[in-house]
Amino acid sequence: MFKVMAFLVASLVTFSGLIAQITGTLLGHDGKSMAAANIVLTKLGSRNPDTAVIADKDGKYCIKASSPGIWMLTFAGVSHNSHQVAIYLDKPAEIHLDVRLQTYEYVDSLDKVGVEGDFNNYNIPNPTPMHRQPDGTYTAEIETKADSIIYELVGITKNGHTINGTQSERTAYDWQGDYWSVLTPSNGKVKIVFDPAKLVRSNEPVKVAFADTQSLAARFATIYGEMQDEQSEFYNAFNNFRKTGKDLGEFKYDWSKSISVIRDRLDSETNELLRQELLLRYLNLSGVGVEVDTNLIMIVLKVDSASSPIWQLDPGLYRYKDPYGFAKSMALFNEFMFARLVIYDSAKALKYYNLLINQYGDMPYGKMAERFSPISRIRVRAHVPAFSIASLEDSTKMFTNESFRGKYYMIDFWATWCGPCVGEMEALHKAYAKFKDKNFVILSVSFDASPQDVLKFRQDKWQMPWLHAFADQGFDSKMAKDFETIGIPHPILVDTAGTIVATEEDLRGESLEKTLEKYLGK
Repeated sequence: MFKVMAFLVASLVTFSGLIAQITGTLLGHDGKSMAAANIVLTKLGSRNPDTAVIADKDGKYCIKASSPGIWMLTFAGVSHNSHQVAIYLDKPAEIHLDVRLQTYEYVDSLDKVGVEGDFNNYNIPNPTPMHRQPDGTYTAEIETKADSIIYELVGITKNGHTINGTQSERTAYDWQGDYWSVLTPSNGKVKIVFDPAKLVRSNEPVKVAFADTQSLAARFATIYGEMQDEQSEFYNAFNNFRKTGKDLGEFKYDWSKSISVIRDRLDSETNELLRQELLLRYLNLSGVGVEVDTNLIMIVLKVDSASSPIWQLDPGLYRYKDPYGFAKSMALFNEFMFARLVIYDSAKALKYYNLLINQYGDMPYGKMAERFSPISRIRVRAHVPAFSIASLEDSTKMFTNESFRGKYYMIDFWATWCGPCVGEMEALHKAYAKFKDKNFVILSVSFDASPQDVLKFRQDKWQMPWLHAFADQGFDSKMAKDFETIGIPHPILVDTAGTIVATEEDLRGESLEKTLEKYLGK
């Protein structure tokens, strides 16, 4: 395995050209080098890394980009959260970038800690459990015929990451931002010991420092990073409010500081690329219910900017003949859907819907809105629409709303090509294992190109041991339209009487188990 990984790293560092050399240090929260640290460079829009390097014993690194454009730098280190930095390269340059990572945030209770690795086929949904010992450590004993094993801890980080253990002879990068721990068995067995006291903890935030803070690469990275941070802060606040059980329509969030910062920078910024990036940052606020000033969009957005690399971040804006109209219609659509699906404000939803249909009904977002009434049919306390769809595994068997009556069931619209859908697999498997014997079923409805895509995915990656169906025509299928599916994953929980009791974020990630416990018990 390690020979293969070494070959992969070596093969990634070959280049067809060179646009920039990026050097610096990658350190831990305390400003010291880490036992292992990796830097991966990927061109935006590509699934595969262009190159990857390992930081030396002092944390120093040097990585090279092969062409102009927008690049994502992923910085990872043992016992630390990985961090991404977006940079734009337009001409040959030498960039110095220092990064200090932050440690993981750990869950309060370790009663679900386990291990996964090559010894259990990397079974994250059902890891090998660890057992608490009198001294406060947790252990698991593994039998194996291999000369070494790799493992990661499961169930100890708030973001759901699997991470390296506190016991390790060496580590190996898992290419997902975290690390495997490596141990050598003795007499066909290995005892894995996890000591919570050895977890690396710190309140120090991640730090990103460019030597030349006024360079295009640094300024681009700053805008992108702030955009990610403000979105994250908003959703953290929203999820905390959701946990109070209050009416979501009462949720308020102050965006005035972000808007003020964006406006001030637009007034002073002379670089057209950065002005366009600031515009995209501003447009993103419409997706969280902010009424954006479309006159500001007109000032920044230019019809002749179709060739700008910034559109890699949101390519739809330049594909339409009227970029300004497209941008405004997108903002209205985002505001309409936020009011309709997130805060359930029917008055606001109707306002944005009418503006969108009346002014931009012939544009893509206007036509998309026509599929939805201003008041969502797919909402909590509404009755589930009637449906009938064939089983993927037995076309003679039909799944209908009536066939599920008397059960709690979750319909989950998804696809194998959908990254966020695949990202939900761990939570789905854990929840299904916990609640499958409590009158609960899952029906996954695939939007893939072919049913064979699902079968291969289940054979090679995740078992998904529940019910499956295939929606021919995907988003254009009758079931997709009836369930108002414009994006996936799109989960919906229905009770025994056919009433929708939860949707969307309440059924994703860590929230899924909590929502199911509410209706099915612990």
